[in-house]
Amino acid sequence: MCRSTGPPKPLTRFDHRETVPPVGKTIKFNYFTSDIMTIKPLGPSKDLGSVDAIFDGITPVSAGLKNGKVAVAWAQTLVFPAGGFTDTDGAIFVQLYSAGGKPSGAVKLVNMTTAGIQGSPEITALKDGGFVMSWVSYAPLGQGHNDTDIHARIFNANGSPRGKEIIVTRDDPHTVTGGSNYDDDNTSGNVIATRDGGFLAIWTDGGPNEGAFAQRFDAQGGRVGKEVEITTDGFVFLPGIAELSNGNFVAVNDDSYPVNLWISGAGLNDAPTGISGTGKGRYEVDLDETGTRRDHPEVAALKNGGFALVWKQYPATGSNNLRVETYDKAARLVKAVEIDVPNGADSVRNDFNILGLSNGGFIVAWTQNEADVGTDSVGIKAQAFNGDGTVAGPARFLNSNSAGVQYLHDMTETADGKVWVSYVDQSAIGTVDQLQYRLFEVTADAGKSQPVGPKQIYGTAKDDTLKGSAGADEITARGGDDVVRALGGKDVVDAGSGADRVLGGDGDDTLRGGGDNDTLLGEAGNDKVFGQTGNDTLDGGDGNDRLVGGGGADTLRGGKGRDTLNGSAGADTLKGDSGDDRIAGGGAGDRLVGGAGDDTLNGGAGNDKLYGNGGNDVLIGGGGRDTFIFAGATGDDVITDFDPESDSYTIKTKATVTEVAKAGGVLISWAENSLLLEGLTLDDIA
Repeated sequence: MCRSTGPPKPLTRFDHRETVPPVGKTIKFNYFTSDIMTIKPLGPSKDLGSVDAIFDGITPVSAGLKNGKVAVAWAQTLVFPAGGFTDTDGAIFVQLYSAGGKPSGAVKLVNMTTAGIQGSPEITALKDGGFVMSWVSYAPLGQGHNDTDIHARIFNANGSPRGKEIIVTRDDPHTVTGGSNYDDDNTSGNVIATRDGGFLAIWTDGGPNEGAFAQRFDAQGGRVGKEVEITTDGFVFLPGIAELSNGNFVAVNDDSYPVNLWISGAGLNDAPTGISGTGKGRYEVDLDETGTRRDHPEVAALKNGGFALVWKQYPATGSNNLRVETYDKAARLVKAVEIDVPNGADSVRNDFNILGLSNGGFIVAWTQNEADVGTDSVGIKAQAFNGDGTVAGPARFLNSNSAGVQYLHDMTETADGKVWVSYVDQSAIGTVDQLQYRLFEVTADAGKSQPVGPKQIYGTAKDDTLKGSAGADEITARGGDDVVRALGGKDVVDAGSGADRVLGGDGDDTLRGGGDNDTLLGEAGNDKVFGQTGNDTLDGGDGNDRLVGGGGADTLRGGKGRDTLNGSAGADTLKGDSGDDRIAGGGAGDRLVGGAGDDTLNGGAGNDKLYGNGGNDVLIGGGGRDTFIFAGATGDDVITDFDPESDSYTIKTKATVTEVAKAGGVLISWAENSLLLEGLTLDDIA
């Protein structure tokens, strides 16, 4: 494969949030009301029209054209020749529709190469009214090398081909040990229209020159400039990319789960317009402050010149969610929202996408189990947003059929501002074709507004002192050794990097540490406190709290209330204090102290020390050589898994200690206290 001469220009790297906001400042976003947008269906879902009698088209994609029509393309493997088409081993088809959804003209075969499998179509509308499609062409079985390429073809507004198909990727044969030859393996691609009337093709290369690459084309399919490598970290998943109104390009990709964001000028490796401090290279940051796994980010350009991102997150605790971040045209973070995706669909159906709208807002759609409508089905749900990233109205399911599985959706905006959603319906209930579409209006309700979101407060890369309000706040401290006082309300605090001190105040708060040694104090309310990595100190305070230490040697204290403590990795110290607590050590040699109340202590793996203390406690040593210690008024306790070969217990008392065999085990008594060793006999402990 031909490469641009010389190595890519050096990248100017920044700390994720260091320029958002500028260093030394704290930006507070106060959102009081927001327009309510309604996602209103314009009728039920309808069949699109696969080619043969099986009606099994897959992966539909769509583009709203300048003349008001919509071009919809899909991949399909014909069972037998049908409709005049003979490509039966995987082909790409396209059909034009009127704005109301009626077919316009005949279905057309897109690919001219018919040998092998053609799949994974993508489509975009061009500035002159036409459209261009790309797809993956897989070499026929039995061919002597691995040859997977990205092909493209341009069509006019009436659906007629503008020319022959284009092989976007250029093969560069290689020789490996044993003498066998193979070509670059270009496994995924995409196309986006550009402001100059042409288009940009991007793809991933899984061969020896692995990475992500881009090539500009004019409206006739001619190459403009040289192919450009747009990542430098080896193989990555296909980047999402968009051109902004000022001519900058913004792209996102995940490289072994961190999300990487970069912004460039028109040359793809040059400095962007309107972003200071980037020097001669492009602006590039890693969006990975907490170490949370993040997958398959997408990007959409916004009417206000900014952009919005969405990706899937897999936090260590809690539900999987989608994170939506909105930025202004200077790449400053404006708003971040997380959408819980309960009962998330499996990995095959776990698709989501984002679409910028002509009304200035944007819409995010995703698949999830439809448990909230009383079924076990998978459906497509969507949420509208304003251009400033605030949530606009309620989320809703887009598919009219709630039975079975609806997924693999794609969205486009029509010339008159409607949203066209294409998707696959595998239920075979009330449909002829599994390829479906539905039209929506996404409009603001005149005169209506809703309270939105908490106040958002952002720190800097330096040592900040941040203070919340009496209401609900979202505080992101970022780098530096910060002090955060969230005060009242149901707050969410992300301490970020640095050795931070966070005080939750009143309300049911969620506090997250970072990679250093943090102190997180929940104070009043039913709090959730996560230490993450580092040797952290967590204190729940009053209320029924949940504390998770994470990596490192952490100290957890529940405080008053019925608390749940989990040390996770590292040699931790966990204290329940008052209340009936549940305490779990985790994967190392931990120290568990029950305190007052009827507690349950589970040491987990490692050589642990367990102190029941007051109350009637249940103690579980778990794996390892565990020690159980009883001193003072300990109540009536039970050890469920005492192993005389590896575990030991110590009773610190001057009173007489007696051992009696019972039906459930050995009962050891002293003063007004007792200990039951479940499942053992006197001979076992002799």
